[in-house]
Amino acid sequence: MYRILPLTILCCLLVFLARSQGVAINSDGSAPDTSAMLDVKSSNKGVLIPRLALTGIHDSATIRFPKTSLLVYNTATAGGLTPGFYYWNVNTWASFGAFNDVLQQNLNTNGKYLSGDGGNNGLFLDSNGIVLGKGVFESGKDFKDTGTGAKLIWYPKKAAFMAGYVEGNEWNDANNIGEYSIALGDGAEARGNSATAIGPSSDAPAESSVAIGEYTTAIGMGSTALGNNALASGVTSLALGEGTHAAGASSVSMGSATYTSGQYSTAMGRFSNALGYSSTAMGYNTYANGDYSTTMGNNCTAGKVNSFAAGDSVNALGANSFALGSYVTTNYLGSFIIGDRSTTNIATSNSTNQMTMRFDNGYRLFTNSTTTVGVMLAGGGNAWSTISDVHKKENFEPVDEEEFLQKWRSIPLTTWNYKGQDPSRYRHYGPMAQDFYKAFGQDQYGTIGNDTTINQADFDGINFIGIQALEHRTSELKDENARLKKAIELLQADLTSRDRDVQQLKEQLDNLTKLVTTLSASNK
Repeated sequence: MYRILPLTILCCLLVFLARSQGVAINSDGSAPDTSAMLDVKSSNKGVLIPRLALTGIHDSATIRFPKTSLLVYNTATAGGLTPGFYYWNVNTWASFGAFNDVLQQNLNTNGKYLSGDGGNNGLFLDSNGIVLGKGVFESGKDFKDTGTGAKLIWYPKKAAFMAGYVEGNEWNDANNIGEYSIALGDGAEARGNSATAIGPSSDAPAESSVAIGEYTTAIGMGSTALGNNALASGVTSLALGEGTHAAGASSVSMGSATYTSGQYSTAMGRFSNALGYSSTAMGYNTYANGDYSTTMGNNCTAGKVNSFAAGDSVNALGANSFALGSYVTTNYLGSFIIGDRSTTNIATSNSTNQMTMRFDNGYRLFTNSTTTVGVMLAGGGNAWSTISDVHKKENFEPVDEEEFLQKWRSIPLTTWNYKGQDPSRYRHYGPMAQDFYKAFGQDQYGTIGNDTTINQADFDGINFIGIQALEHRTSELKDENARLKKAIELLQADLTSRDRDVQQLKEQLDNLTKLVTTLSASNK
């Protein structure tokens, strides 16, 4: 009874003071601050908040009808809550967010930055999930974060971004981080300004270089390496694929183990090499060694300036030379060589500015779209054959053989050489095209040939006509000779008979002479 009375008097006093100016709880008798309803002050004690076990984030049964801002200390781990201070916010217990606490509701940054220095730099969370990392370029301390691990780094001082896994100091020294660079992956390094490295152990140390893939390196300024173990060391070069190396400025190396050293050169395929200026090598184990040279295929080499080699095991080793097909080689300036796949023996040129071809089954050259007119050289042959199938011809017309012989008689035949040729080395026999065309250039159907060239087939045909005419003449002469021979034989037989008659007459005359002589002698 006596203990309750003082407590009742104290409570009444507190209520009175609270209504008038607030409550002060202290040991020095100081009045409460005018801005506070309750001012608690102590140098060795604290305020003990009610402790209770909440059952969940929406628990309104443990404390019936809680009011917004009601403060408690939760002692239980239940319903998504852990021990700690909570306040009631409309219909939810909200945590004060101590370290390692789990958010119980969405966090609204209210247009403010998550900052390490309290300024308007750091991580800004905007509406609709927009995330902005902001800082001051070329300002602030260098980034140094030692240790192995998976990391996500935005480095405003160099406007650089890094994400991935590092095992050493790849991202710890500011000298290993280029301005405006991006490094993504396991041990990726973008050391050049405006460089990009993506992939395991990719490295972009040059300005504006790009290395993407595994163990790719872009050393040349503005170079790009993509793939596996690709290296772009030339300025603005491009290496694509596996084990490729683009060493020439503005060169392109793609495929597997290809190499370019010539400026503006291109190599593609496997083991292809473009070494000359503006050269191109494509295929397997090809070499474009000469400036402006091109090679493609398998085991081909274009060795000198402006050379071209394409096919299987072909080599164009002379300047401005051309090799095409299989197993052919030219070592001479301006020479062309083409070969089929009939053998693995190497065919070669033997002079400059020469055309050499090998085709085991011969050649066919057509001069019309229906492939009915042209010439052929059969396999194993040594001369051209003109297509002369009767089923491919029409408008047949007989000729006057004797007339052709008469025309041949009027055509001048001389020896001569072409203009510009050495007359001591290049002399020829035969008619002129103008004389030949004048004599044989027309029939009842149309024109035959022209007045500047002589078609070999027409030439042979006219020769055949002349030969046939001569054969007919010969046959007629043979018949005439036979008749004359028979007549001569008859004459000879007649003469022989006459000779016998003459001989008989002579004998008779001799006998008469002898008789006359005898009679004359007897009469004497």
